[in-house]
Amino acid sequence: MGLFASVSNLFSRSKVINIADIDFLQDMANRSYIKRMALEDCINFLARSIAQNKISLINENKTIPSDWMHKLNVKPNKNQTASDFWEAAVTKLVYDNECLIVLSDDDDLLIADSFDQKKYAVYENRFSQVTVDDYTFKRSFERNEVIYLRYKNKKLSAVVDELFDDYSALFSRLIEVAMRNNQIRGVVNIDTNEMQKLMKEDSKTGDSEYVSPLQNYINKLYSAFDKKSLAIVPQTSAFKYEEVSNTIGVTSQRIDEMETLRKAMVDVIATAMGIPPNLIHGSVVDLESNKEFYLDFTVAPLIQKIEDELNGSLLDANQYNRGHRFKIFGMNVPNPLKLAEAIDKLVGSGSFSRNEVRIRFGYDAVDGLDEFLVTKNYSNGTENTDLKGGDN
Repeated sequence: MGLFASVSNLFSRSKVINIADIDFLQDMANRSYIKRMALEDCINFLARSIAQNKISLINENKTIPSDWMHKLNVKPNKNQTASDFWEAAVTKLVYDNECLIVLSDDDDLLIADSFDQKKYAVYENRFSQVTVDDYTFKRSFERNEVIYLRYKNKKLSAVVDELFDDYSALFSRLIEVAMRNNQIRGVVNIDTNEMQKLMKEDSKTGDSEYVSPLQNYINKLYSAFDKKSLAIVPQTSAFKYEEVSNTIGVTSQRIDEMETLRKAMVDVIATAMGIPPNLIHGSVVDLESNKEFYLDFTVAPLIQKIEDELNGSLLDANQYNRGHRFKIFGMNVPNPLKLAEAIDKLVGSGSFSRNEVRIRFGYDAVDGLDEFLVTKNYSNGTENTDLKGGDN
């Protein structure tokens, strides 16, 4: 007797089709990109800010020539420009809370992907197993041979890890609701008599033989509806597809709710990094105050950290004592054109010399501009007559 000898046999306890074996083609989306997008939005913003700066070696308020200038500002290594290099360095610093930069045997600055650090109390720390891409240095590096930066913002990774699960679950639910509200739903009607003709009459056949033709049919239907703008599917006597419209009591899930949730996670990460969220989103609300806060409390401390590391690692004691300093100028320097009126008052009141103002805005001092000037409207007639002033 065959498996489909009768309808009663088909639906008998031992012969019922195991519907659990059928794949209903439900996709479980991976929401890890939410965390990645939010992190990259904030970290890339900070990295681009630092990469815009220029590093100078100065002495007595004047830039002095050095091979380091080309290496730090133009071409750190054979495969990266300076902007790419510093973006990668800051990204590494924020992601991993530390960044190690080593000087190769052919004088290339390279960012280590991984390394081991041996710490000592009274000796220099040593870095071994330094790996860049797929190359691992056989030798170790002492602390004075490397540029080693620490971010010291452990709360960032803690905040992201703790919030991600909740935000990801909520974001996933919003997507699922939106997709369900606009879902095309269908059912497949099975004619058991016709199915008998499709199956081999073998009493030893298992449940999988029942499922196979049905599964193939569902797979082809799904593929046709998912990938083609015009889908024509055949109706068979054994399987008949019927679409169930979903138009009663359905309200479309608004996409802006998902965008609001994504922005909320960006806001949390940006705040943890000290970046006003409005700057990340490109909002012009309180633009100047937000920018000032960002430059003063986020960019400036990081620039100071980089400056200190460059001065400590690339300059010896004699150079430092002679006044050599690495200075970083860029976003942390205000635009002199926007402050021209204030500059005029500072110089005209005798509070600052013209060279002091030039140095503040990242320019070299110029011979002859160290004298203080006082305009007549700031003079009460008792000042030193050597001070020169204008007609006003």
